Amino acid sequence: TRARRVEIAATLELNETQVK
Repeated sequence: TRARRVEIAATLELNETQVK
């Protein structure tokens, strides 16, 4: 679960960067 949460956080950050 922890790893998955990290993956989600990374994806979210990447998405935010892409949006910006």
